[in-house]
Parts: sequence; C-alpha cells; structure tokens
Amino acid sequence: MRDLVFECRKLYGYAHDTMVVVSIGTGTGLDRMSEINEMAIRVEERAGEAQAAAEKFEKDNESLIGRSWMKYFRFNVPELDDIPLDEWSHVDKIKEKTHAYLGKPEVGQMFYACVDAITAIVSGENAAPRGQ
Repeated sequence: MRDLVFECRKLYGYAHDTMVVVSIGTGTGLDRMSEINEMAIRVEERAGEAQAAAEKFEKDNESLIGRSWMKYFRFNVPELDDIPLDEWSHVDKIKEKTHAYLGKPEVGQMFYACVDAITAIVSGENAAPRGQ
C-alpha cells in the first residue's frame, strides 16, 4: 500500500486537499479441516501478510489520517469459514456474506463515509456527511 500512495503522489502531487485510500481485505475465516493442508497454510500466510500490511499502513499514516489529509477505509468480510477455497464456484454464498457484512450499521456508516469522501474529491466539493 505504501507503493500505492507513492504512485498517487507521483501522478497527482499534493494538489488535492485529501487522499482517499480504500483497502479491500481477503476476508477472514478458513475451515482448515476441509482443505488441502498446504493450500490452507498458504492462504493463512497470505491473509496474515495482507492484514499485517494493512495494520502497518494505518500506523505509518496515523498522523495524515488524524489530520484528515488521508481518509483510510478498510473492508474485510468476516466469517468465510464455510466457503471452500474454490470460491469461484460459491459466488452466491460470497455475495450473501458480503451483503450481510455491508448491512452491519458500523460497516454501512464507513461505506457511506467512503462514498462521500470519494464524491467530494471527484466533484471538487466538500460533501456533507450523510445524515446531516
């Protein structure tokens, strides 16, 4: 993610008042007992690396986020334990879990704050937060 911020700064400089970073996680949960051991190990490693990178990014940019120069949104669907690793054949179940995750009030608020932040940049306006 650090590379993403670097590339954005190269392309757009510091002309904008706000940078919005949207991080979409790999999801959480894995039923190790129903998967090939080697595959499960690799998936857990990659998911752990992704989570560690997200946490490091947030910590490294804490001051920019605190000053509202950077708006950082992370979405990571939980409870995917019952989705096999051949997830391409379970799209409906993934959609169901994703909709349930997005339907949680705190996630919904974050989602709309993300939409508002992006809209404000694209439209060149300071969008008022939803509900105000």
